[in-house]
Amino acid sequence: MAVDSAGRVLDFGAVRFLHPEDHVFTQMLTGWRNQQLSRNLAFGTIEGRERLVTRFQESTNEYPWQWTPAHVDEFYGDLRSVKDAAQSTIRTQAALRAFCPYVASPDYG
Repeated sequence: MAVDSAGRVLDFGAVRFLHPEDHVFTQMLTGWRNQQLSRNLAFGTIEGRERLVTRFQESTNEYPWQWTPAHVDEFYGDLRSVKDAAQSTIRTQAALRAFCPYVASPDYG
């Protein structure tokens, strides 16, 4: 059951999304954001992690349920070799490492 920010129940039973995979991905990010907020993480940390996951999705042009280790290797390899990113930038992969178990966990539906 979906609830808006004011606590009202939203009924999407008759609504068909043009791109349901975009909606599912957005809902994954929203749920992950809420989970991180409940862990009292800083807003800046959460936003940075969301940006990285979104950038990864846009770079691979795939959704989390289609990601493979090869996508991760290519993404971070490109950051180092093509975009000349610093090693500290590559360490941000911890955000992707935190996102994947969240979306795969049955605890979060």
